[in-house]
Amino acid sequence: MSQTYSFTGIFSKPVPYSSENNLVTISKIIVPRIQRNYAQGRNGENETKIRENFLREIFKNLAVNTVMGMNFMYGAVKKNKENDKEEYVMELLDGQQRFTTLYLLHWYLLNKEKKQNDPAFKPVRDALKSFLYETRTTATKFCKSLADYTCDFGEDKPSEHITRARWYYRTYDKDSTVAGMLVMLDAIDSYYKKYDIKNALERTDNLQFYVLPLMQFSKSEELYMKMNARGLPLSVFDSFKADFTGAMRKVEQLNNEKVQLEGGMEGEEVTHIENISIKLDAKWIDLFWDSSRKKDSDISYMRFFSRLFACRYLIDNQRAPKEMRDTEAAVNLFYTQTEK
Repeated sequence: MSQTYSFTGIFSKPVPYSSENNLVTISKIIVPRIQRNYAQGRNGENETKIRENFLREIFKNLAVNTVMGMNFMYGAVKKNKENDKEEYVMELLDGQQRFTTLYLLHWYLLNKEKKQNDPAFKPVRDALKSFLYETRTTATKFCKSLADYTCDFGEDKPSEHITRARWYYRTYDKDSTVAGMLVMLDAIDSYYKKYDIKNALERTDNLQFYVLPLMQFSKSEELYMKMNARGLPLSVFDSFKADFTGAMRKVEQLNNEKVQLEGGMEGEEVTHIENISIKLDAKWIDLFWDSSRKKDSDISYMRFFSRLFACRYLIDNQRAPKEMRDTEAAVNLFYTQTEK
């Protein structure tokens, strides 16, 4: 679990398959049909906030050439046989939004910095062609065409150049994933010009994430449904999780101390931040999941966090009633009993 990957590295560094010692090399990353559309490019309030914060963090790290941790990419690694050739593909179950943004970032930098024919960046070109979108046929075709497309958009917005390309069909306008990708590319262009980084593509291996194959967990299909029951737009919970994990990264102890990964392989350790991130998606939601009303699970989940933090604030800031602050009952209720 200590192994990290980059956008290109995921296609060259082996990942665990059936056990920690059974490693395979991924040839394709697939966003399966059941996944929601690309949402980080939407123009809603939550989506815009997440997009701006995410890009700001990316370009700050590219500017100073330091590593940026992007948490976990959850996926189902499957054996695939195509043209009598055996290969392993990973279907993204969680991490689609971040990985798609990395795909767009690498395509943008490859063209903006005119590295399309540079042999040193062949792994980037290969990685772009190895990322497949299957949510809709139009998204599939768009990404395949974009991966092969080389251009010099100069001072134009990327979206303006792409929509004028001969391969761009008007039917793409009706696909929210494609529309979101164009918005994201324009936002990337804006941040690139703002930070004025030279040779940024050479630094993208610093954008790193962990890979967690979900066959380690039982009922991976049920978990997959839970993680994708929030619908097409990014929910309040998505925004909360981004802010929450971002705040945790600022705490040195949470970054450095290692704990046993619950549900992982024997002896597998991760940082506190990584452990909490996994629990947010893979364990704690079980307490609030109701299969009869899947879309409301986030409401109950957020209600819990709102009350927990409100009570913590009241106690820590001496605003709660004296008997609540002075007795062991409060501590026992809010902290000791949390595992139950």
